[in-house]
Amino acid sequence: KSTLVQWLAHTIAESGIGDFDVPVVIKLKDYARALVKHPDLTPLEFFFTSLGRQDLDSLAASAWLRHVSRDQNRVLLMCDGWDEVPAAQRANLREQLECESDIFVTLITSRPAGLPQSLLDREDVDFYRIGELTHRSMVQLTKNIFASRRSEVRRRPREAKQTVARIRASVELRTLAKTPLFLGQIVHIFADTELGD
Repeated sequence: KSTLVQWLAHTIAESGIGDFDVPVVIKLKDYARALVKHPDLTPLEFFFTSLGRQDLDSLAASAWLRHVSRDQNRVLLMCDGWDEVPAAQRANLREQLECESDIFVTLITSRPAGLPQSLLDREDVDFYRIGELTHRSMVQLTKNIFASRRSEVRRRPREAKQTVARIRASVELRTLAKTPLFLGQIVHIFADTELGD
């Protein structure tokens, strides 16, 4: 989930994506901690304060970004890690996020354990799940990793199917390998293990 947010933020900042030109990323765990000390701190004030610039007035910057977003609606507010917010702090955090929801398109990430469906009680909320990699995608990614490491790893790209079969045969590895990030790490570990042999 965090990788998706980082990729979206980078892509939007570099070249824009779809309807958005400005990414705003908030780590909800950190924002929840800040709300304990400052219960009225808005998400945008937290964002601008977290940039660590002493010369930046977070209230003025927040007001400016709200104004720009109202006029152009090109800001994506990405809130990462609902599942990392302690349950006792979720009500206040949610209230603060809802204050911005009429101005910004908001993306909130969460693992299923964070009960993100509790955010679905507004009519303008949609719920998306990141799907698992298909078998074909797993094999292709594995081939690409083997090809990129050809000089140091003796595996040939055709052995990718056998590697994916090993991963899928293990309940633990299969569970981890649902995303490209973790599959890539597992394949690199297999490749590193071969180097050590």
